[in-house]
Amino acid sequence: MPIASNPLVYVVDDDTLIRSTLESILKVRNYRVSTFGSGIQFLQAKFEDDASCILLDMTMPGLSGLDVLKTLKERGCAIPVIFLTAHTDIVLSVLAMKAGAEDFLSKPIQTEQLLSSIEKAHEHCLGNLQSRALLDDLRCSYAALSDTELQVFNRVIRGRLNKQIAYELGYAERTIKAYRSSIMEKMKVNNLANLVLCSIQLGLLE
Repeated sequence: MPIASNPLVYVVDDDTLIRSTLESILKVRNYRVSTFGSGIQFLQAKFEDDASCILLDMTMPGLSGLDVLKTLKERGCAIPVIFLTAHTDIVLSVLAMKAGAEDFLSKPIQTEQLLSSIEKAHEHCLGNLQSRALLDDLRCSYAALSDTELQVFNRVIRGRLNKQIAYELGYAERTIKAYRSSIMEKMKVNNLANLVLCSIQLGLLE
C-alpha cells in the first residue's frame, strides 16, 4: 500500500476552537486533517488505513474517548490513538494506556510535544502497514499451495522427514522432495527455519 506524502490526522474533539487550532497547526506541517465534533460522528465515518493517528478528546459528551477507542479496537482498527484531556488524571492515563493508546497529552497542548507524539505515531503506523503488507503477501503465497503441497507443508513444519511423509502420503521419497522444493519456492524461503517462521506468522504453529 502506498504511503501518502502528506499523512492524514483525525481530530476528534467537541471544542470547536481546539479542532480549528489543531487543524491550523497540522496543515502548516503538511498534514491532511479531518475533524469531528463527537465520537459518534467519528465512528460513523469511513477511515483511511494509512492515517498517521487519531487525536481523541478523552472527555466528550455522549461517547467518551475511551468508549471510542474500545469500539475502534473491536472493529480491528489499528490507527494509533493519542488522547487529549484538560484534566490531568493518573488513573485516566493508566486506563488510556491499558486500552491501547499511543500517548496521552494534557491541554493546553504544547505544539512541539504534539508534533513529536504525532511523528512517533506515524512511524508506528508505517510499521503496522508494512507488517500487514508482508502478512498479506505471505497469505497469498500460502493460498497458492496445492492440496498435496499443503499436506506436505503441514508435515514438514512439524519436523517430519521426507521418508516419513512419503510413507504417510503414499508417495516416493523423491516426489516428496519435489513437493518440498516447490513449497519453498512458493513460500519464498530457502530453509526449514524460515518456513517454520512463516507458519508461525500465519498462525499455523504456536
